[in-house]
Amino acid sequence: MVSLEEKIDINTLAESDENLRSVVDLLEGKKVRLSDPSSSDVRKELLLAISDNNKAAFLKIGNRIANRLASTEADWCHDDFLIFLLILGNQKYGRPLDYIEGIIELRRNNTNPLPQKINEIFSALYRQDFAISGELGFLKIPFLYLIGSAHIDTSEARNAYKSLSKPGLLYELSPFFKVLTIKAYEFVLFERTKFDIETTSQLVSLVRKEANNLNLKNAWDIILSIPLKLLVPTIIFVIFISVSLYTAIIWITNSYNQYIASIHNDIEISSVDQNITALPLSTEKIAGKILDDPNNSVIIVKSNIIKSDKKNFVVEISHNNKVFKDVFSFVQYKNKGIRPFTVVPIQKDGVKYRAFVPDVYSGAQLVFIVSLKKIPEKNKEQVVNGFILRVE
Repeated sequence: MVSLEEKIDINTLAESDENLRSVVDLLEGKKVRLSDPSSSDVRKELLLAISDNNKAAFLKIGNRIANRLASTEADWCHDDFLIFLLILGNQKYGRPLDYIEGIIELRRNNTNPLPQKINEIFSALYRQDFAISGELGFLKIPFLYLIGSAHIDTSEARNAYKSLSKPGLLYELSPFFKVLTIKAYEFVLFERTKFDIETTSQLVSLVRKEANNLNLKNAWDIILSIPLKLLVPTIIFVIFISVSLYTAIIWITNSYNQYIASIHNDIEISSVDQNITALPLSTEKIAGKILDDPNNSVIIVKSNIIKSDKKNFVVEISHNNKVFKDVFSFVQYKNKGIRPFTVVPIQKDGVKYRAFVPDVYSGAQLVFIVSLKKIPEKNKEQVVNGFILRVE
């Protein structure tokens, strides 16, 4: 773990080295302090260009470096400070320096373990692999901070802290990387991004909590945020559930219709005639306007006697080629003496009429009094045979 004494020693070292002090200033968001900005030290020039966010100056310096001879023997190719600044500026300003990749490849010839590890970090940064993982993964943290992408979650902070706690870590690093290590340690402790959601259980909890506030756009954003490896199975699962629900609904609907049909399929027409005198006496008062109009023909349509108790249901009456002028309906019971009856509500639907039959008991009979345009005597039989009853 980085001790307080080590931090003090490194900060003292940085104050004594202008370039290191400039790196500290850069990481702390301060103006880079250079005693001689016109110095021929290319690292100072790069530091100043990056500090001033001067893309043109950085590109000019970067293109000048590109003209240098690159080889495994060239000292500048192994200057970690210089390569770090080149990768940093390249990332900040649209990745215009493609020769950096070749420099990183040249550096692989160094068989020393530590330079190899550092070069792997540089390679990852150049490839934009910013995961805080691996033995020296914490060195990415200052870089990410400088490009404005230092969003360190709990898992990454834990990995970085574990690496930073390695005994004797600072002794094997150069002064430049010691400065980066100290700053990485400070970022992990003090600058870690606070995320509302860092685990799957927290995500599920938040979605449940905010369920009432979610709209279609929020839901779509959540779906698009799901990794592809999870999105495909999720879509397949949703399709499977949807098809299963649809199939279940169809099955239930059909079963219900079959049930309704089975309990009402014993209702059919038993007689069709014009015998008004066979109606209960009170119907003449209630249905008088249908019965009294001399311009109409009145037809009495009766169902068979219902053999079992039934809950409320709907019966539709129509004719295959005639349009009804009016319909009156009631339920009667074939008792001796006075015949009790119940008037049934009727609803017109085009050329059809629906009777909304209440609960009935065994022995009930459904009766329709139908008013038609006057029927010639020769057509009566045809009309009588054209009536249709259908239970819905």
